[in-house]
Amino acid sequence: ITNSGTINHKVNLFTSKGLITNNGTINNYATMKNDVYGIVNNNSNIVNNSNFNNSHIINNKASSFINNRNTFTNDKTVNIEATSTINNYSSFTNNDLLNIIANGVYVNKSQSTTTNTKIIDNFGLITIEDSSTLHLNATSDLNNKANANINNNGTINSKKTSTFINDGTFTNKSGNETMRGLVNIYGLVKNNNIVSNSGKFDIKADQGLFENYLNLTNDSIIISAGTIKNFKVATTTNNHYILNNNLIKNYGTMTNTKTIRNLSGTIENYNSLNNTASGSITNKNVFINKGLSPTNNDNVSMTGILPTIENTGNYINESGTLTNYGKINNNLTTGTFTNAFTLINETTGVFNNHNSLTN
Repeated sequence: ITNSGTINHKVNLFTSKGLITNNGTINNYATMKNDVYGIVNNNSNIVNNSNFNNSHIINNKASSFINNRNTFTNDKTVNIEATSTINNYSSFTNNDLLNIIANGVYVNKSQSTTTNTKIIDNFGLITIEDSSTLHLNATSDLNNKANANINNNGTINSKKTSTFINDGTFTNKSGNETMRGLVNIYGLVKNNNIVSNSGKFDIKADQGLFENYLNLTNDSIIISAGTIKNFKVATTTNNHYILNNNLIKNYGTMTNTKTIRNLSGTIENYNSLNNTASGSITNKNVFINKGLSPTNNDNVSMTGILPTIENTGNYINESGTLTNYGKINNNLTTGTFTNAFTLINETTGVFNNHNSLTN
């Protein structure tokens, strides 16, 4: 079938096992199925107002659009080619491969839901609008490739045993208090490039894990009942609020300019932690500054590295235990260190106080 005009499918079932080349407009008001062996080359506009099922291949060609306004199920392969767009206004389920090629665009519109049960490979742009949701179901993969972008203004639910790998740029955007970008992490989120958070990351208990291998900037809220690992060449910069109720392991560089609160969790520093003049760290449980060349169960080589805490701001050991095997520098002019519970400076530990220390 070659369409250069308008096809309006209004009742019953439209099934294709051959080739459809669309140069005009296809409007679906009933049920359409691109069946086994079927290929759809869309060069213009497809609008789904009812039920659309893909069981083979859909190629959304340059400058073309697929607008889903009801239920779209992909059971094989959808290719969003350069300069083409899929707009999801309702419910889109990917059960195999959604492939967004460089300069291709997928938009999850407000009030819509995208559910991924298999693989999304993004080389282009994914936008998740306010009040929309992306579900990454168990064992599914979301791969944001190099030079690709994901912008989240809605909600991402990264469920247990799911994997979200970022090799591009992931921006969790800000909004108001009820509509900020929200990422619920029950599975693995692995950052190999750039993550910027202006919304909220909620890392859940049990299997929730965030691994940072390059650059993480937090300008809003990170709450963790799971695990955060900042690896050796990585930098985490906190410009607002981190609350830890389980485990943070720093093998790289962490810089705090605002607030870190360790409530019921453990923070382990294996490398460099810098609390700036505007920063405040409060420990209410376990905080360990490791010793020279610290070993670890993540197989990160730390040979020759002396873990160091540079405090130029305010460190409060409120009701927990701070154990130092490495070096702590409480710096000149603005460094304030308050110990209201237990501070253990081990035999290898060095504590240099250059300003205010209250025990």
